[in-house]
This record gives sequence, C-alpha cells and structure tokens, in this order.
Amino acid sequence: DLVAVDNNHVRVNLLGKWGNVVGNSRWSAGPVIHLDFGRDESDSPKLRGLSDVGTSFELGGYVGYRAGPYRLRLQFRQDIANGHHGATLDLHGTIKLYKGEKLVIAPDIVVTWATARYMKSFFGITATQSAASGLPTFRAGSGFKNVSFSLLGNYDLSQHWSVLAHIGYKRLLGDAAASPLVRLRGAAD
Repeated sequence: DLVAVDNNHVRVNLLGKWGNVVGNSRWSAGPVIHLDFGRDESDSPKLRGLSDVGTSFELGGYVGYRAGPYRLRLQFRQDIANGHHGATLDLHGTIKLYKGEKLVIAPDIVVTWATARYMKSFFGITATQSAASGLPTFRAGSGFKNVSFSLLGNYDLSQHWSVLAHIGYKRLLGDAAASPLVRLRGAAD
C-alpha cells in the first residue's frame, strides 16, 4: 500500500492506502524515482557517431485519480544526474475490462511529453555527430515523444503471489519520429 516497484521505477504513495489519499478518496499522490540507463554508442552500429547518453537519475511526482474501473495518473520526472538533462510528463489511462475472482484484464494507454533537452539527447543530431555518423543534422524540440497501448493480465495464484502478462505497442511521435536516427536507421514503431 506504500511502494510500487516496476523494474527501474519506484512510486511511493505518502497519502494513505494505495490509490487512496484519505479513507475512501479517489486520489493518490507521491514522489517518483526512476533510473534511465541512457544509451551507449557501442549498443548498436546504428548509433555510430551519435555519442553516449549517460545514466539519468530522475526524481518527480505523480497524482492519480480512480473512479470505479477507471484510473488516470499524471507523472512528472526530471533528470538530476546529468544524463539526458531533461524531463518527461506521462499521462496514463487504464480501465479494468474484466475483473473475476482471480483474473483481471485491463488495457492501458500512456502518452509521454518530453522537454527539448530530453529530445535533443536521444533524437537530436549535432554537426559533429552528423559528420561522425553520416546522418543529417537535426534539432529536436519539446513535444509529444510517444504513445503506447498495452493489455495487462493479472492472475492471483494466492493472497501473496500472482502471474502477470503484458503485451504492448509503442509509437514514437513528433520530433522523436522525425529524427533521422529513427527515419533512416530505425522505425517509429
């Protein structure tokens, strides 16, 4: 009821039981810690000449609202470790399509907006990087970075154990999709 850990992401609910600020409130809020491992130029030949993006330690916060089977969450994170130097804002929307005694099925949609510093780090191409990589220069600005759709399944094996299944699709948007790195060496999907 206090901490949610998901891979390299931690949310802490400081305002009562998980999903509740006070009693039966529909609101939740608290701090967020996220570790973004960046990228190394050596990770792929497609990144040749584009420089490394360092590991980012991101701090932020979230606010959530729950009404029946619907849940909305707005989350902000800012790099404080000089990795990508930027910030992101995520809007999550989830609905429980099916809730049985042991099984829950829920689709999830997430839209991410990123600052120009974040976008520049991952999708921008400077003149120096252009000369080293062969890609044209590109100035990435702030805007919507991606949208993702997921289908989540949770099956309770016992009171303390469950099995999770997750399938998803993510599409880059805006300057992230328009970057020559994505257009010429990758894919927006």
